[in-house]
Amino acid sequence: MVHDAVPSVRLLGRPAVRDWEGEWEAFPAGLRAGLLGYVACSRRWVGRDELVALFWPDRPEATARGNLRPMLAKLVRDPLAVGFERERAGVRWSVRSDLEEFLLARQECRWADAWKLVGGELLEGVWVPGAPEFYSWLEIERSGVRVEVRTVGLHVADTALEDGGLEDAVAVLSTLQHADPFDEVVVRRLLVALARRGARGEALAVFEGFVVRCRDELGVEPEAATVEVADAVRSGKEGSAAASVQAPHSSGGERGASVVPAPLTPLVGRRRVLGDVVARVTDPGCRLLTLVGPGGIGKTRLALEVAHTMVLAFANGARVVDLTTAASRADVLAAIAAAVGVRIDDRGDAEAQIARWFATRELLLVLDNLEHLDSVSRLVHDLLLGAPTLRVLATSRVALGLAAEWRYDVSGLACRVVEAYGRDRNPLTAAVDGAASLTEPSEAAALFVAAGRRAAPAFDPDAQHQVDVIERIVERVEGSPLAIELAAAWLRVMDVEAIDAELARGIDVLESDAPDRSPRHASVRGVLEESWSLLQPRERAVMRRVAVFRGGFTLDAAREVAGAELPVMLALVNKSFLRRGADGRFSRHPLVWHVSRERALAHGAELEATRERHARHYLRMLAERRQAVSRPDAGRLFDEVEVDLENVKAAWRWAVGRDRHGLLQEALGTLLEFRSVRGRDDLIEELLVDALEHAPHQGSLRVLLQAGVAFAKIRAGGGDHGEAGLREAVRLAEGRVDSYEWCWLNLGLGLALGRQGRHEEARFAYEAAAAAGRELGDITFELTVRNNIAVGMHCVGEALGLSRALEARARAAEATPVLKGILVTIAGLERLLGEFTQSERALRSARPFYFDAEAVAFDIFGHRNDLAVTYLESGRLARAEALACRTLRRRAFAHAREQFGDVVANAAALLGRVALVRRDVSGAEVWARRALDQHATVHGSSAGFDDALETMARAALAIGDHERAASWLEGVGRGPDPGWNHGRLRHEARRIACRCCEAEVLLARDEIAAAREVLRDVLARATRAELVAATLGALVSAARLFRAVGEVERADWLLRYVRDNRRATFEARSDAAFELAGG
Repeated sequence: MVHDAVPSVRLLGRPAVRDWEGEWEAFPAGLRAGLLGYVACSRRWVGRDELVALFWPDRPEATARGNLRPMLAKLVRDPLAVGFERERAGVRWSVRSDLEEFLLARQECRWADAWKLVGGELLEGVWVPGAPEFYSWLEIERSGVRVEVRTVGLHVADTALEDGGLEDAVAVLSTLQHADPFDEVVVRRLLVALARRGARGEALAVFEGFVVRCRDELGVEPEAATVEVADAVRSGKEGSAAASVQAPHSSGGERGASVVPAPLTPLVGRRRVLGDVVARVTDPGCRLLTLVGPGGIGKTRLALEVAHTMVLAFANGARVVDLTTAASRADVLAAIAAAVGVRIDDRGDAEAQIARWFATRELLLVLDNLEHLDSVSRLVHDLLLGAPTLRVLATSRVALGLAAEWRYDVSGLACRVVEAYGRDRNPLTAAVDGAASLTEPSEAAALFVAAGRRAAPAFDPDAQHQVDVIERIVERVEGSPLAIELAAAWLRVMDVEAIDAELARGIDVLESDAPDRSPRHASVRGVLEESWSLLQPRERAVMRRVAVFRGGFTLDAAREVAGAELPVMLALVNKSFLRRGADGRFSRHPLVWHVSRERALAHGAELEATRERHARHYLRMLAERRQAVSRPDAGRLFDEVEVDLENVKAAWRWAVGRDRHGLLQEALGTLLEFRSVRGRDDLIEELLVDALEHAPHQGSLRVLLQAGVAFAKIRAGGGDHGEAGLREAVRLAEGRVDSYEWCWLNLGLGLALGRQGRHEEARFAYEAAAAAGRELGDITFELTVRNNIAVGMHCVGEALGLSRALEARARAAEATPVLKGILVTIAGLERLLGEFTQSERALRSARPFYFDAEAVAFDIFGHRNDLAVTYLESGRLARAEALACRTLRRRAFAHAREQFGDVVANAAALLGRVALVRRDVSGAEVWARRALDQHATVHGSSAGFDDALETMARAALAIGDHERAASWLEGVGRGPDPGWNHGRLRHEARRIACRCCEAEVLLARDEIAAAREVLRDVLARATRAELVAATLGALVSAARLFRAVGEVERADWLLRYVRDNRRATFEARSDAAFELAGG
């Protein structure tokens, strides 16, 4: 049997999944049902943060995430949830649902098909205790679905009434009445259907029950129209009753009524937005709702869809009034009168006649394009006062400003950013967060494809590259439907790459000569020019000045840089030129920014003065955050830099171009701290290299820039790791820079030297840096430097003593930023002593500090590698393997592999060690070779990686190829080792392991004396450094030597000692047990 790969899910009614045999199996109860239902309804990747906020809003984040993880693990394995996908960033369930089919049928006006899919309430019976946010979402979704079900049901019932299918009409209308007992439109139709079926008594009983319900529960009487229908049924005048039923396609059946214009194209996306707007229109407290947004954003199209959706929700339907050409109050009145069919008596008051007409109607009035009409606000106010059952839905680029107005901001269609690495999004944040699959097109891309196929029927973007280009196109216009459709129209003459290139040059490509397109929407430039003309002179000046901002900006920044006061900012928000986000920051649509920038360029002197204020604002923001890394609120301070990074870059470049050396030097320290803490080494090439070329040859700025460029080489590796540049900077800077700058210069030199294994030289640099930190009173910096001294010591006991003292000082001073590094150092030293439980405890104590706001992804993945090594050496192979694999398989992290190749190499090497312990020789070789390849990619083909080389050598020994093993060992000690930041003692332990492997190669060659000398040297070095675990590992090699010379009892005693010693690594204990078993 061939099974459908995509499962079918029922969401309307009690949720269930159809199994392979066609049987429906109910969702599991409680939380899992809610989670599955939410993900299935979303039809997208759902972030873990979103699920935590929905289902555990009142729990601490760590607790909530701890609850979520096992839940997702169960769902992935649950046979009921076939196709449920889990990634680091979130989850997705690709299913076919009755809800999706229902909405598609409703959109295509297949009313009967849609009605067959209505099985009940959305996610009926789903109950998740303690999840108010989930119920808030569910109620909003249910409200939207109810509206759609009602619209479909009324269409089906009206068709049945017209065709004589009275039983069907009664059944449908009874279902609708049960869903909403106070829906008078449904009640009136049900009375007619029952009367026509000959059940007049039943119809009157329905009416009487409705009257009682209205009085008892609402304290009101039925509407006059409902009473009129009941009287017609009671008297047997079914014709009158029939006349009260509007046909499905009409807007009320009144003389002169205009039909809601039928859109020429289907609505793409906007399902959630449509539901939000419909919910507001039907809210009893909302009489006036204004859709506000810039030109071309899709306000009119959305309003038309709302009118079509709601046409049957009002007794007298809906009317749409296009006010594009109206220039006066009289024009507005004439347009409204024409739309509703009112004949204006020339001798009477037109407004009064229209008001009288609306006074007795239950109606949705859509007023489209109001932004250019100053007098319309008062008219709308007066109409609403005189017509208690009138609802107005307006579209405008400017809010009307009435007290009764509800505002709904319409933004572009949803896009996904396809950007080059390191541009607008921190790749390290992506590495931590993970990334969901981005193969599905966004709403905006779907519109581009739909419009493109209308323009060029053969257009079929099947390649991922083409989809990415389309996503970039729609992102350039931030999802503006008009801009997307105009761009897609060019597919008749050029491909998507050419369209993208044209858009990168400017917006003039966004125009059309199609005869059916409104002249005001014939080009994006025309729309924007029309909007610009609505601004006051002060507002235009502010828009020109805020053009210097990149991305968003705060009100304080707008005041300082653009001279913008709050009333002007409010006016620009009301006129859709600016948007204010939930975080309080202002932003602009990119097309608005384009026009503002053109205007700014035409005012050269004003622009230059604004750019100077902009540069001073953001570079001083950096200067004020000097030594942020040592502050308790470091995460918040660096977040503030992160969110304004594009503004910082623009400010930096302007200052470089204008030789503002003082501003640059004040800002440089914080920029370098930010680069280090957030892992943004790309900023070195992007900002510092250019600044270095422009810096004066004499002066401290050049020295500091030179050091900053050298800093990037420390972590990236290669060459001298920046040593020469940093050493020269330290020499030139002495006596010319302040204590803060002297600190990080010497720290950088110490790191570069330590990376090369030159720990004694590094210690001198560290001592200079620590002294400067103490002089500054910066205990965080001082302890950080002294922790680097600890990892470079000769003896584990001495190093551990210093680290414990540093930990005590850090805890006493509450210097949490440095505690992470100290605890990791302690964990490594405990592991060298064979105290694996203590090592794990220290790593787990450090874990919370890796997920604070200032954590570096490099460190986070390094922490996982450290924990994986501890698991391996204590014998928990599955956990070690899982952690290493998790690091390697992260999709977002793949983009950072070139930059953080050491983390990847370490993870791969660890998997090789795991395979070797399991006696999987081929697996060990595969992983070790991957580690070596990654290491060579980063550090060059001549670089050595001791862990991976030892694994390759031991794998060769395992199959009896000692010559090959010897060739692998030739590369040991070349460096730079990926674990450079672990310090001297860790390197010594790995070097001892490699020397033991060398002794075993000599044994295989029968060079007993040479092997004995190597092992004597190894044991002496391990004992001198107090490397307990390494010493026990060396005893296994010594036992093999004893066996080779016939001292079997001595060998077996050593092997049993190692096998039973809890401070030996699992690798050593496993090897000892293997030897004792005759391996």
